[in-house]
Amino acid sequence: MVRMWTLWALLAAGPALAGPGDTAELGLYPVHVEGRAGFMDRTGKVVIPAIYDEVSAFSEGLARIKVGMTRTSAGALTGGTYGYIDRTGKVLIPPRFEYARDFHDGRAAAREGRDRVYIDKTGAVVIRGPTGRTEDFSEGLAAVEVRHDRWAFLKPDGSVAFALPPDADMSDPARFHDGYAAVDFRRSKADRGTRYYDRAGKVVLEIPHRTARNVAEGLMAVRDTATERWGFMNLKGEWVLKPTWRFAWGFKDGRAQVTTVDGRVHFVDKAGEVLFTAPEGVDVDYPSEGLMRFEKDKKYGYMDITGKVVIPAVWNTPFSHLERFHGGLALVATEVDGQPHQGYVDTAGKVVWKPTPAAWQPAKE
Repeated sequence: MVRMWTLWALLAAGPALAGPGDTAELGLYPVHVEGRAGFMDRTGKVVIPAIYDEVSAFSEGLARIKVGMTRTSAGALTGGTYGYIDRTGKVLIPPRFEYARDFHDGRAAAREGRDRVYIDKTGAVVIRGPTGRTEDFSEGLAAVEVRHDRWAFLKPDGSVAFALPPDADMSDPARFHDGYAAVDFRRSKADRGTRYYDRAGKVVLEIPHRTARNVAEGLMAVRDTATERWGFMNLKGEWVLKPTWRFAWGFKDGRAQVTTVDGRVHFVDKAGEVLFTAPEGVDVDYPSEGLMRFEKDKKYGYMDITGKVVIPAVWNTPFSHLERFHGGLALVATEVDGQPHQGYVDTAGKVVWKPTPAAWQPAKE
């Protein structure tokens, strides 16, 4: 079967999706009302008015907002600037950024005029000047492109923690996870692999001629090029679970998602024992608050960790990390007259927010 969960399986082994000051803790969820965006609480009551063009989920106590968007004569959306609000809806950082991302480790990547910057929670620019791409901070370090195809990891004060060598391949930029960053390298088409760096910039392991993922709970999913199968290695470069799977993803809470050569999706423990097997033709996500999102016939629902369907597969995907359960609610999507609508359900499948149009509309005069 075609694999539908690549993004979310990667996220399971990446930075946490919930933490202090995030949506799950605050109980504040983005919603759309008549084409404008605001926030509801866990009961479905709007508590921050829907007056913005766009909003993001809360991260470290702040949520991104966007204002000033317009529509061109051709119908395309354009313009607007980003700022941030707190949990009460107070604007803490007035919109002035052409581009901005969520806060991580007290820093948010943004663009101010032509400058790529990082800001703190007062809106002050604390790092200015990376000429290329900028990634989010993770475990106190962020990867930045200091010049074309040359990368380094920065500290929160903007000083360089360590630079990466010229052969670093950051087409899929690395972040620190569980104390290590998995950085691909490419010296030639045939000579490529993955290096693992610690926070001091020391290479603790190099895996040549193989594709490898982040360290997660002490193990990495690694693809053996010779057999084109995936297994799990430790940081000594030893196979802990030999490469036998068609796909494999990182461990989370003691379980990893794997796909066997027949296309069936399973969860296994660190001994390789099968904990769960998805029904044939069904793909599943990692559990979140006891429920796994699953896909069948291009529709999505939720089952418990035993495989019992709790919420039937009747929803579309909203392509958001909030489609996993966070604080008892999950974002779901449907389509009405060809237009995407988004709402929320609780862990019993009850609709807490009836799906509303997610398309932008200009503010009413």
